[in-house]
Amino acid sequence: IEECAEDLVRALSEPVHFDGRNVSCGVSIGIALLPRDGGTSDQLLGNADLALYAAKAEGRGRSRVFQPPMRERIDNLDRLRRGVLRARGEGALEIGFREIRSLCDNSLIGAQAVPVWNRPDGSCRILDQLHEDLGSSRDALEVGNGLLEDVVSLAKDWHTLARRPIRLRFALSPAQLADPGLCFRVRSVLARQGFPPASLQLDLSANMLGALT
Repeated sequence: IEECAEDLVRALSEPVHFDGRNVSCGVSIGIALLPRDGGTSDQLLGNADLALYAAKAEGRGRSRVFQPPMRERIDNLDRLRRGVLRARGEGALEIGFREIRSLCDNSLIGAQAVPVWNRPDGSCRILDQLHEDLGSSRDALEVGNGLLEDVVSLAKDWHTLARRPIRLRFALSPAQLADPGLCFRVRSVLARQGFPPASLQLDLSANMLGALT
């Protein structure tokens, strides 16, 4: 089965001559085996989908066989999603900042915004990969847009105190990148907060850029 999958990957990756030019495509394949990986069609297809997700995450154009740790990872991410969304509703998700300083004179020239989860046990967790972990759901879009509004509001206060522009970096989520109204929403936030557009830098992850190609 694995040899067959690799043959399919190679065959479908060959360029096709179409309309006077060569067109390339590709395929990723997830494999789940009966009865080892599921006793029902839903279980089997679900685990094959997890293997497919793993193949894409490793760079696409390959095949992967389902392994139990793949399910454990998804379950852990699901618990994280539920916890973060609950924290957002309860006001326990805040914005932290990492300073960006000049190598010339160590002056403060900007900051990178990072979500911070104040957990019920009193500990804090910095969520560098929050956006990608939340995925592309409507809840993820609402969390991302809410964080953007909070970040720009705080950065506006910095400009007032510093009396000079300070660059702010904010990581977009996959849900925000997929939102057709992203540009309008960003412009609206900047106008509403009176924040200079040139001082906002929106970051995209390598995975998100790969998804666009």
